[in-house]
Amino acid sequence: MNNTKPLLIINCSDLKKLGVHAAYDLYQGKIFSLINSNCRDIREYADVLIMSAKHGLITADAQIAHYNLEMPNIGTLEMNEFIKTHKKSATVLLKEKLTKGRDCYVCLTLKYQHTFDHLTENGLTSRFKGLNYLYVSRNCGGIGYMRGRVKGIVNAIVNKACIKPVIFRSGVANADEAIGYLSAGCNIGTSLAYFDSKPFLPYFISNSLKSQYSFIDNGVITAMNKGENVTPNDVFANYKNIIDRLTVEQASRLSLVVPDDILFPTKSLKVVTDHAKAIIALANRCQVMIVVHKCGNVVNHATNMLEALNYHPNITLGVPSRLSIDTGFEGLDKIHPRLSLSDIERLLEMKVPIKPNSKVKRPVWRRVHFLGLCEKSGQAYMDRLNLAAQYGYMTPHFDTCRTPALIGNEKKSNLLGTKLLRLSKNMIEHNRVVNDVCFKSHDIDSEWDEPVIYEAMTELLNRSVSVYLHNWNAIFKGTALAFTTSEQSSYMSMNEDDAIVELDDLLCRIDPAFLTQKAKPHFWMTFCERKHESISVERRIAALCKAMVGDKKPVPVMLPVEFNHTLPQPLQGQLFYLPELKYIQ
Repeated sequence: MNNTKPLLIINCSDLKKLGVHAAYDLYQGKIFSLINSNCRDIREYADVLIMSAKHGLITADAQIAHYNLEMPNIGTLEMNEFIKTHKKSATVLLKEKLTKGRDCYVCLTLKYQHTFDHLTENGLTSRFKGLNYLYVSRNCGGIGYMRGRVKGIVNAIVNKACIKPVIFRSGVANADEAIGYLSAGCNIGTSLAYFDSKPFLPYFISNSLKSQYSFIDNGVITAMNKGENVTPNDVFANYKNIIDRLTVEQASRLSLVVPDDILFPTKSLKVVTDHAKAIIALANRCQVMIVVHKCGNVVNHATNMLEALNYHPNITLGVPSRLSIDTGFEGLDKIHPRLSLSDIERLLEMKVPIKPNSKVKRPVWRRVHFLGLCEKSGQAYMDRLNLAAQYGYMTPHFDTCRTPALIGNEKKSNLLGTKLLRLSKNMIEHNRVVNDVCFKSHDIDSEWDEPVIYEAMTELLNRSVSVYLHNWNAIFKGTALAFTTSEQSSYMSMNEDDAIVELDDLLCRIDPAFLTQKAKPHFWMTFCERKHESISVERRIAALCKAMVGDKKPVPVMLPVEFNHTLPQPLQGQLFYLPELKYIQ
């Protein structure tokens, strides 16, 4: 038994083979034929359970004979009796199959779904919560939609390894964020609202587009919160200026967000309608995102916007995914923009004929982008990642503003980025000290003139014997001078004054040149001067890069020549910037 495989639950069919067969082989209905036509044998990829009108919930390999029986109608005594009869066996089977971390797909027709809901209403809640992903097909429009859903599930299961999300670190507003994320190989996102005050941002965006993806938000909300009035005309004019400076390849990797209105979808529609020509021109060169906000009918709303664009084939579906947003408007504290999974599925199901009067249809969306969500967002992320894959979007886009979640108050915060911020201070200063000519030239002759190393050792000894022993072994690690555990215990058991005298005597007997050579790297901080001190922007770049890069090596980031003077002072005059991370563990 392989409980790491996805679990697929489907219902039986009217068409069956004669005789006794494994349940999956017995049923010959359209759904089974569809599955078999889309993969060699689904049982190689998934653990299949079947809801039978006679046997209840059974495994795909259960040996059963041909029968002629239909699932009772909902609300009848026969249905109630069926549920009562098969509830225990279904619960036992599902407790075995619903293992923690597993993906589970439930795709049943109406009567069978009703049965499944009642068979699982008690005793399995924790099992379902422990799943990595749970998909239950509901509100299916008919057999055509059901076939489409099953086909998508099968393709997602078979091609699981091909699901490769594109994740953006968005909200980039400063040079340290841009350099930190880009040096870690991240895709970045920013807002048009920052471009006037941060002229280096367009440069970082265009440069990143040579090998990565980037996206630019329209910045309307940010501008409103700052008391500025930005019109759609302004946005599209700025977008055109940006696109005109990019190569064809760069532009193809850039996503631009059409101005939208989170509170009034009709205003979003008006923008699309009034500026359809500009949007189509952009979509011919780059990825254009239309955000579909909550409304009475998201499909109708999306259809109206797409019709205004003649169903252009290069439109990205923007899906609001944040749980809540502070509006900043008086009398309106928070709004909850996240679209439900059912609304998202309805949008992903949308198709349009490839040409007028054609029976062949294509998806209306080129790609899907989940706004305000990333791989750190838990179940909400997994649900949307897998749902997108079911509809053929194997590289869905996600973005969140990670900086506030990583970096807080440098002195007090325990966020990951803040911890790295504190570590990066020593790392940057260490690198500057050890590469300084004064440090490099300090040898035994320098030590005779100014005994920096010896004084550091004696100061440490007078402060604490135990700390001194620890540092001694760090300095002389791998040499005969390193203390054994028993030797350390012996010193620790002595009177402290006696231990200090004995250890000081040992220190004086060590060859001064050897002591200087071994101890100088350990006491690098003794050589630290004001010129070696790091500043905030350097620490933030290193911390953000390390938080994102993991075990990979950072890459150098090219700095803008034209806008070099607008960068923070330590970055000015440089062509490239490469964070040094090897001392951050």
